[in-house]
Amino acid sequence: MKIMIAAALLSLAMTGCGVIDEPVYVSDDSAGCQPLTCAADAEEAPSVENLFAERERAGDRKLISVNNIMQNPELPTGCECVSLTILLNHYGYDVDKLTLAREYQPKQEFYWYDGMLCGADFRTTFAGDPESEDSYGCYAPCIAATANNFFCANGQEAQAEDISGTDFDRLLTDYISNDEPVLIWVTNKELHEPEYTTVWNTPDGEQMQWLAYEHCVVLTGFDRKDGKIYVSDPLVGNTSYSYERIKQRYIDMGQQAVCIDK
Repeated sequence: MKIMIAAALLSLAMTGCGVIDEPVYVSDDSAGCQPLTCAADAEEAPSVENLFAERERAGDRKLISVNNIMQNPELPTGCECVSLTILLNHYGYDVDKLTLAREYQPKQEFYWYDGMLCGADFRTTFAGDPESEDSYGCYAPCIAATANNFFCANGQEAQAEDISGTDFDRLLTDYISNDEPVLIWVTNKELHEPEYTTVWNTPDGEQMQWLAYEHCVVLTGFDRKDGKIYVSDPLVGNTSYSYERIKQRYIDMGQQAVCIDK
């Protein structure tokens, strides 16, 4: 059976922001979920050679002021929805993390069917429940859909765009330098190297494999001279990481990114 790997990635095992071996909950509902796909496929970004080092394009330093929101204790595996809340609040939208997670995010619990563990296609649907420690997470198309569900329900003309595939340096020069924070997928535990872990089947029979340590943060700035990248991390707070290391983790997780087009 073909192993599906989201957007040129293969995923691994740990909750969206925590460690997990196997789901500990079982649902009697074996009905298939209807994945919501609203994010368009991102265009392939042109090859670039460290635009971050180009002073005339990126400048020396840029930091967008963003108010951090912590995911714990309410959403222990909901880093993606919390990061989206940070981004939406930054643009003036009055919504809290629990409302987004409960009312607008596509999600599906795990269940057993004919001896097989079944669950969500985490590209389009959250695998488990972000309010549970025994869950996994989701990828960029799911979070773009979550944002667009919110915009549509509240009569907003803004649109979330799945810009996955954009080179990391392009995010800095084309978005951050223009005061546009971006959601990116990296890893937690101080940017731990991702690992393949749990396998399950979707209701459609596709086999999924989770990439452990998956994590979502808001990219907010850079310091070219010090080689630092600034993020709003729902597990840590507003912080910075090494440019080389976070760029590598962004690549490891499939270069996934989401922005808001107002």
